[in-house]
This record gives sequence, C-alpha cells and structure tokens, in this order.
Amino acid sequence: MTEIYWLLQHLADVPEGDDWLSPAEREAGGRFWAPKRVRDWRVGRWTAKRALLRAGTGRTDVPDPGSCAAISILATDAGVPYALEGGHDSRWAISLSHSGERGLCVLMRLPAIIGCDIETVGRRGEEFVVDWFTDAERAFVDSIGIPEERSRLVTAVWSAKESALKALGVGLRMDTREVEVELAGLWPLEEWSPVVVRAPGRALHGWWRRSGDQVLTIVADPAGTPVAL
Repeated sequence: MTEIYWLLQHLADVPEGDDWLSPAEREAGGRFWAPKRVRDWRVGRWTAKRALLRAGTGRTDVPDPGSCAAISILATDAGVPYALEGGHDSRWAISLSHSGERGLCVLMRLPAIIGCDIETVGRRGEEFVVDWFTDAERAFVDSIGIPEERSRLVTAVWSAKESALKALGVGLRMDTREVEVELAGLWPLEEWSPVVVRAPGRALHGWWRRSGDQVLTIVADPAGTPVAL
C-alpha cells in the first residue's frame, strides 16, 4: 500500500526571521496582516518544508535555511497547496492544516489526491450537527450517550469531512452533506484507526486518531498507510 507521510510541528519549532522562506513565499506571506493568520501561515509552511525534506532525505535534524528557502509552498487560486523544489514541481500531493499552535502536513507521491485536518475537540451544539451532517452521521453521533464522547466524535466526523473536501479540492464550497463519514470504532488511543468518506462517485480511504485534546484525520485516493516523519 502507498505510504502517506505525516508530520506535526508546533509554533515554537518555527524559526524567527524569514531567511527560510522562498522569495515567492515572502511575497505571499506579506499579504497577511492579522497576527494569528501570519502565525498559522508560518507554522504551515515550516511543517510542510520539514516534511518534504525528511521524506526526501530521511534526515530528521533541523534543516538549514538555504535548504528550506529552495522549497516554495504555494497555493492554487482554489487554495490547494502545492510544492516547488528548486522551481520545479516536487511530485508530491500535499495537504496542510493547523489548530491552536500546531501544524499538520501530509504527503503522498503523485498521482494521488490527499487531504488532512487537525481539530481541537470542543462542544458543538445540535444546530451544528443538523446543519452540516448527513442523517447517517447524525444517527451515529446521537447514539453516543456520554456528552464528552459525543463531542469527540462530532469533532472527528467534522475533521474527516474537512480532509475529504480538501482532497477533492473544493473546500467548503461543496455542501458538507454530499460527503459521508464512516469511522471505524469510537474514540481511539493515540494510534491510527480507519475512516472511509463516501463522496459523489468515489470513496476516499483514510485514518483518524487523537493527539491530546485534538483529532487528526487523513483521507486519500489511492488508499495509503500513514508513516510518521
């Protein structure tokens, strides 16, 4: 089965200054003014660059600024990220997410589509579930009698939807009820459990897990096995 590489990084891991950013990234990042948006953007780029370098070289030490600046993490007009290495297509499918002060990046060799999401568990009311979930998903989360457990699973279902919509390249421009999430099991330990997301005309296979008070999800086509970087 194809490997899906994944990496988590924290805001504290991100170097100060901009010498690790490519000229194109500095131009793109300069368009943001809100401090939180800037922090999120930077942690996403740093996580992606470290993931690409680890996947390509196998090295886990902190890369030098020059190696990082040779990589550009850019986005299409639709917001889909892609990576250039030395000005050329990296040949990786890539997805990014962030929550709190953590960034998640997943990589898969092309041809493939992939999406990831990281969400902090929080209470989402019944109106949220009614508005965004399918009937089957609502029945699943409503079958959970423990409020804390239900909140975790609502977060997991929502995260898997986000991952699927990223993989499809549509984001929230698509009705979230057009994709339906099937989780394997309930709240897992800190290890990956399978998930299937059924989209129009295709099924996306992936994984979900907890990491502290957060949920991580990955979906892809073709299916793959998660490998930590």
